[in-house]
Amino acid sequence: MTMAVAGNTVAATNVPSFDVPSFDYNQLQEGSTPQQVLDALKQNGIISLKNVPSYAQARQDYLTNAASCAVVAEKSNAGFLLQKTLSDDTKRYTISTPSGQALDTSAMETDKACPGYAKVYESFTSTMELAMSKLASSLDKTSFSTTDGYSQVVSARKMFGEAVRLDHFHAYEAAPATKTEGSSTDKMSLEMHEDQGMFIAFATPAFYKVNGDGKSVQQTSIGGDDEAGLVIKTQDGKVVRPALKDDEVTVMVGTGFNKWVKTSEKLPPVTHAMQMPKVETKEGERLLRAWFGKMTLLPSYQRMLSDVTFEEHANTTKRFLQDSASADQLPLGCASGRRLVASAAE
Repeated sequence: MTMAVAGNTVAATNVPSFDVPSFDYNQLQEGSTPQQVLDALKQNGIISLKNVPSYAQARQDYLTNAASCAVVAEKSNAGFLLQKTLSDDTKRYTISTPSGQALDTSAMETDKACPGYAKVYESFTSTMELAMSKLASSLDKTSFSTTDGYSQVVSARKMFGEAVRLDHFHAYEAAPATKTEGSSTDKMSLEMHEDQGMFIAFATPAFYKVNGDGKSVQQTSIGGDDEAGLVIKTQDGKVVRPALKDDEVTVMVGTGFNKWVKTSEKLPPVTHAMQMPKVETKEGERLLRAWFGKMTLLPSYQRMLSDVTFEEHANTTKRFLQDSASADQLPLGCASGRRLVASAAE
């Protein structure tokens, strides 16, 4: 979940690129790799996974389908599409789906308005689940341990395999040129914030131009790997732009490791922001930034350090599961003490 931190702003001009530590999916449980993964997570809370089976094509198919769906749904004012205008006049359209072990009905609802959506969504989210399962197994091969509110040690594979997950697709629409002229190019669409999930796994954004007919979308390039809009603050206080690869799954740590459970070693949550890139478009065209994130929470039965189960904790913010983009209340996916401005990592 995206939370703005008062007074915590960054200037985006001349922000240096940052190489995200990348690990081969097929080597995650081999040799010294598990310890290297843990060390990277301990350092800055962000890694990426490459060579995930079928991922690259599944990502391409899903983001293109979802971007087209968002355009169609916005035009027809579909009820499942949540809409919000951000502080820099960027518009955000959200398709939010609780996922995990339960049969998903949200995707089927979306499929009625966007035929074919459910099939590509299920294929893509399953691929992401596969990556997260392998990451959990890798952590279980290290000395890293998690203790719940019962003071019981819980394996990463069990915790994340049975966890509640929340999937979000966001389509960000760049503000019209008439609104951005004369404004600061440093202004963030989403200010610096942290996410309260355990892990947030996400796809590198893809960019699309919506044609003048308002119906069809065409993928476009926005430049280098570090120009996808994501900005993070490293543990030594440097503000950088992660270089995100199209064929890699990026994973960031949320505050759940520090707030909900006890861990043997600290995994720092990633403080991050998003700035909608500026790309030249023709008159009548619109630019969309398509992004998908999977937030891993906790199993519903898991007892937290606050001495309640995650299900009890979630029930206090039940509306979040129905309207994850609500700006009127604090949902369970967001860190407390800050003003809610968006949802799910970006």
